[in-house]
Amino acid sequence: SDLGENFIYDPVTRFGEYNRAPQRNYGFETVVDWQATDQLNLIGTFAWNEGDFDPDGDGPEGFKPLTSLDVQPWKATLNGRYDVTDALQLNTLILAVGDRDRAFDEGIDLSDITGYTVVDIGLSYDIGPGNFALQLRNLFDNQYLAPSSQSYQGNPVFNRRVAGAPGRAISMAYIATF
Repeated sequence: SDLGENFIYDPVTRFGEYNRAPQRNYGFETVVDWQATDQLNLIGTFAWNEGDFDPDGDGPEGFKPLTSLDVQPWKATLNGRYDVTDALQLNTLILAVGDRDRAFDEGIDLSDITGYTVVDIGLSYDIGPGNFALQLRNLFDNQYLAPSSQSYQGNPVFNRRVAGAPGRAISMAYIATF
């Protein structure tokens, strides 16, 4: 884009401003859905993107990496569902988020992004007119910050927006269809 827009924080004034400048974004995303057996379905996703902007408008050699608020690190998921019976299903979700330090290394971000992995498991059972579900999120109780929170670290103005992700949690639900 000839006139992309991104937010630039000035550590001297402790203010930020939106910068209109040439910008390029690129990346790819893929989804694979595989019915491994009659009972087992696996879905995998992977997304990667990157981006640059030219704050001075001086051409290709002046491009700098976009912030980690504008460009998230790579993300992969693996979702599995196993039909034990017609009524009972087991499922799992594995989420992996990668590191991103390109903008930090070039002085654009005030902190780098550290990746993490989270595993959720659950089961659902068809009962009468509805479905009972039991879900355990963040099975291993990983302590992590989402990339958006990590990007605020070290910024005295926005540091109060840094919040840890939820720890291990269990939920139960019954959903009736009528």
